[in-house]
Amino acid sequence: MCGIFSFILKRPLNKKDILLGREGIKMLKHRGPDSDGEWYNKKEGVYIGHTRLSIIDLSLKGNQPMINNKHVLAYNGEIYNYLEIKKELEAKGIKFYSNSDTEVLLKYWQNLNNSCLNYLDGMFAFVIWNGKNIWISRDKFGEKQLFYATTKDGVYISSEIYPLVKLLKKEKDLNNEKLAAYLALGYIPSPFTAYKNIFCVEPATTILLKKGVVKKKVNYWDHAKQEELENINDNYLDDVNNEIIKSVKSRLRSDAKKCLFLSSGIDSSLLASIISKELKSNIHTITVGFNKSKFYDETTEARKIANYLKLPNDVILSELDDKKVDINYLLDMYGQPNDNLTIIPTYQMALIAKKFKYKVGITGMGGDEISSGYRKQTFIKKYKNIYAIPEKIRLFISFLLKPLNNYNNKIKIFRNIFGIKNEFLYIALKNTNLISQLKEIPYMEEWAKKNFSSFNGNNLFKSVENFDFKNVMPNSRLICFDHGGMRAGHEFRSPYLNSNLITLFNSFNNKHKTQKFIFRKILERYLPKKLIFGFKKGFVYSYEYFLQNNQKSSNSLIIKNIKEKDLTNNPSWARFLVRKEILNNFLNN
Repeated sequence: MCGIFSFILKRPLNKKDILLGREGIKMLKHRGPDSDGEWYNKKEGVYIGHTRLSIIDLSLKGNQPMINNKHVLAYNGEIYNYLEIKKELEAKGIKFYSNSDTEVLLKYWQNLNNSCLNYLDGMFAFVIWNGKNIWISRDKFGEKQLFYATTKDGVYISSEIYPLVKLLKKEKDLNNEKLAAYLALGYIPSPFTAYKNIFCVEPATTILLKKGVVKKKVNYWDHAKQEELENINDNYLDDVNNEIIKSVKSRLRSDAKKCLFLSSGIDSSLLASIISKELKSNIHTITVGFNKSKFYDETTEARKIANYLKLPNDVILSELDDKKVDINYLLDMYGQPNDNLTIIPTYQMALIAKKFKYKVGITGMGGDEISSGYRKQTFIKKYKNIYAIPEKIRLFISFLLKPLNNYNNKIKIFRNIFGIKNEFLYIALKNTNLISQLKEIPYMEEWAKKNFSSFNGNNLFKSVENFDFKNVMPNSRLICFDHGGMRAGHEFRSPYLNSNLITLFNSFNNKHKTQKFIFRKILERYLPKKLIFGFKKGFVYSYEYFLQNNQKSSNSLIIKNIKEKDLTNNPSWARFLVRKEILNNFLNN
């Protein structure tokens, strides 16, 4: 895990350019506190800077930028199958001078160019100069962030958005489409950002930069679509179980101290079980406890699981200072509007791990995404017959029920969730009982039609699953772990984000994909049912509490809404108010 700040210009470098590059690296020092370095070619107008958090090969041989012949690499992340790739390259007579995965990536790219991206199992964002051009690439799932800015001088690249905004003096840019997306989703979908001419590299994408200009974008992977299997038997469960075991084993590769973050949820419980019973590792587990008025605490259940698996477990209470958790805190962490408050406890987890000298933390992130573990998928399954009613008939029923809207809550729910056009079905799931307010936002209907017109009752489950995987996960969820972890110089690893595992899950029929059916069946092999808990309590920071804690900085409209609405009974309304508050602060400061 590291930080990258680089650029390729349309002209030769001057002294001022080099100083700007060094300032950019300095601004990313929290991402890589162990070392930093730079390489530049004045004539070609290329600067590549890097700041390192050393995980694999802690020696100086692993420092970056790494150079081999005419190729120069600055890389952020981990290649988990680097030992297998190294063995493959050595069989071709290629020699290595370090034990780092960086050297493996560099020489693998030299050997296969961008074709190598298909075979990498890892999380990464990197910049590579091949003597003529720069290629920038991002991992398959979007675990690692990478931003770039286009200017009259050339293209600038950074692991975080803030250095580009600050050093290039970029202006805010929130057009109608971006505003509609943000107010409906809580984030600005990539490749766009809240700034003019700053873009986010999309997952599974590699981009060619030549003479200071973006020349080509290539999507190199899409999660595989397999023929669906109607029945799940022990053979299929064995395949999934074995793939998880392999994935966990490779993600335990580290020369730095590592731990497992354990909650009472199925995802982390399964990882702990595999590490203990299959890999025979005595990994240290950490369970972070929070004030129950703000978080859903899982320490008691997690301790029971750790004890059963005979894994050492430390329950550590967060020392979060609520006075520091405000809108500016969020904007500072993300660099632009994003309403996902999960970054707050994630950063606290990273700080605690850092305090105990852990550089690497294994997490269950991604388990919900690949196993349809979110409640909206269960909701779609439960009411699939209503969703299957043709749009015109649903709209007509909603029209007939309109006079009864204020007299019966079930009618109100039907009209808000089902009695709407197809393009609003997903938005209504994400913003319960707010669809009428969202429709009043300028350009919302046009944006919804552009992005969700293909969603309908017959394909809704698959459409939501794909959208969450390709859009929500990288833009809202994974960024929490990248920015939250790296702010404290800590690396989060996710065994469930593995392309082979994704392929297996995509082959299973949708009827097996709710409430972690497959994970539960596998976990029963390791834990007694009394330790396999139901819905996880969650790992969130309360939107209601956040609003109440920030009333002093809220404008009058926000305060009025807090008083008039029962936020406890409508968390979607509380989350929407947080979005508005973030947006107001961003635009006015």
